[in-house]
Amino acid sequence: RMLRMNILKIFSRSLITQNRNLGAVYIKMFINYFQIISCVWTFEIKLPQELLFFPDFVGSPIEQLFYSIDCFLASSFPQGSFPVIYAKLLFIIISPMVYLFIFLILYLFYLCFSRKNVSHKGSIIITSSLFIFLYLQPNVINYAISLLSCVEIGSGKFFIKADTKYMCYTEFFYDYSLSLVLPIFLFFSVVFPLGLLLILIIKRKDLNKSYMRLRLGFIYNEYTQKGFFWEIVKILQRMSIIMILNFFDRHTNLKAVLILLVITVFGMWAIFLKPYASKELDYIDRVSIMTCFFTIFLGLLLHNNIFNLITYVGLLVASILNLYFIWIIIRKISFSYYIRFLTLVDK
Repeated sequence: RMLRMNILKIFSRSLITQNRNLGAVYIKMFINYFQIISCVWTFEIKLPQELLFFPDFVGSPIEQLFYSIDCFLASSFPQGSFPVIYAKLLFIIISPMVYLFIFLILYLFYLCFSRKNVSHKGSIIITSSLFIFLYLQPNVINYAISLLSCVEIGSGKFFIKADTKYMCYTEFFYDYSLSLVLPIFLFFSVVFPLGLLLILIIKRKDLNKSYMRLRLGFIYNEYTQKGFFWEIVKILQRMSIIMILNFFDRHTNLKAVLILLVITVFGMWAIFLKPYASKELDYIDRVSIMTCFFTIFLGLLLHNNIFNLITYVGLLVASILNLYFIWIIIRKISFSYYIRFLTLVDK
């Protein structure tokens, strides 16, 4: 009986340790899913607005604030001063820093009133910075591309895609594009991801050491040794989809097919490489890939459909697929943080 009790205790401890460390991983997978699936709303499908709000809010939180900050930015930058469309870009960049600043203030209060000796203060700051960057990076890239893109309205007149009140190919457009938008776009889309990848490659032999896991583990903890770079691959996948959405905005069929191709290529790569360190994470990732693929495929069919019955059937199938994945991931997140709560209570 004592032996059985000890075995159960060891098993429960390993289960608690495993699930306690996966909460952040599940959240990352959940956010990545919403950031990809939200592209369906650009297919001009007639859906209730309530269905559109939550995925957009989770996948692109800053863009949902644009409508409420327009008046504020317009009053802060009177006509003739700094253009509002470029002030929005700065707002997208500054807002994550505000989130980080608030977090640091709260964390400092915690350190002041907590009796515990926290030895990894710097790693918490680095991890929170990486999370905010990865969460909000698509917003910066998406809006920067829309500022650099032009759409034709009328006969031979081109306007900035982000705000068609401003004309393209003018001195005003080139000045702000070259001095502000392009450097920001290159930093967020090339310099920062490439910098992370170079750090991971240079420090590859030290990735299993505790100091590296504390500092950069948020980027690679859930992956195998051969798949340590997979978070950068997921960034590349999201960037590819964002570029397709912007460059082929008015060509829904082509846009959908290209996005399906991107999901297929990266999905096959994931199946071949098996980058996750556990079979459970590999399974959830495959479910996420299949859900995104079939939802976008159904969205393409619904865009070209004229029959109500097919629309209802397509919506039903897409709803079942997405609700199944959401149920899996929320259950995993809830259980992970429930286990963490139990460990805190035990202490």
